[in-house]
Amino acid sequence: MPGKIAATREGGVGGPAFVPPKWRKPAPLGYGNAIDSVGTVGSSLLAGFSLASVIVVTSAAPEFRWPGAAVLALSAAAVLLLAAVQFTYNTRQFLWSGRDVRDWWPELEEGSELETRLREEQADSFRRWETWARWTRTAHGGGVIILLAGLALALPPPRGSGTQDALRWAAFGVAAAGCAGEAVFTTAWYWIRSRQVRPPAPQSTCPVCQLVLRHHRGCPYDGLSMPQAWARYRQDSPPDQASPPDQASPPDQASRPDQGGRPGRGG
Repeated sequence: MPGKIAATREGGVGGPAFVPPKWRKPAPLGYGNAIDSVGTVGSSLLAGFSLASVIVVTSAAPEFRWPGAAVLALSAAAVLLLAAVQFTYNTRQFLWSGRDVRDWWPELEEGSELETRLREEQADSFRRWETWARWTRTAHGGGVIILLAGLALALPPPRGSGTQDALRWAAFGVAAAGCAGEAVFTTAWYWIRSRQVRPPAPQSTCPVCQLVLRHHRGCPYDGLSMPQAWARYRQDSPPDQASPPDQASPPDQASRPDQGGRPGRGG
């Protein structure tokens, strides 16, 4: 897809196969379901295991080599995993789609004022969902890493026990390796996701009021389409402020008249 899409000189998106979606959506599409499963199933089960392990270690401290460190790690893991459950609850409030809109408003007409308002609300809710989903993923990943660290700290035999010490040290090695592997995997996941190539976005957000489909009342560019608003914004702003972030305007952009017929700076 990124190879077939290119930004046009007017800030739009080129390529006949590209149709901008009407409603915001997760990428990949199954990411919303994955976040739900993390919070409602994975984090809740692991949090219960962490709490039970804390009780076991504290009630039989002499049987463990480092009971204090193990209890501390397991308690921190339980807190993070419970936080992931709470964050997941917040994500579900803000993820809804066009199908949900049609279920609640079956009489909704295409291009109506109500649809425009709902699209704006859905876009704002989706931005909040992305924030809470990021917190959910971070809390769950951190909780799993610390849980494995606590498990590793609870496995070595106490000093002077002499009962299957080699096997318990081997179990410690397995848990420590799992903790390190989970830390590497989580770090790599964040690194890869931060460097994913995304299709260039069109100039579909007003440079003043920051809305997507329409302008706020009182916005100086009310009544103009978003590309027209950006063309007018380039004329009204200094050259170093006239381009959206991560998207430089073409060298001759200011020399062309905008769609309203006014000459640019170079005209």
